Amino acid sequence: MSDGVLQCIVWNVNTSQAAHVIQVHADLILSLAWNRIGSLFATTSRDGRIRVIEPRSGSVVSVRSSLSTGWSQKTKLTSLFGVNFVENSTV
Repeated sequence: MSDGVLQCIVWNVNTSQAAHVIQVHADLILSLAWNRIGSLFATTSRDGRIRVIEPRSGSVVSVRSSLSTGWSQKTKLTSLFGVNFVENSTV
């Protein structure tokens, strides 16, 4: 995450260059978690949405609203053993 955290940059570690700049957020990105094999990542943002993104194309695979379930805007994504969990953070 970078740039005031409105975009995600996927880096090519072999060339130390940005491989993809993903700009799908209109508001501040609060959390990011990858799936175990690196084929998808999910973000939460201040707009209250959880986005699942395919990093090679930058396309949004799914969008859900965390606010519709009564969660606060401080939703945090974590990943453990390939299973993504959504936490309601109080920090």
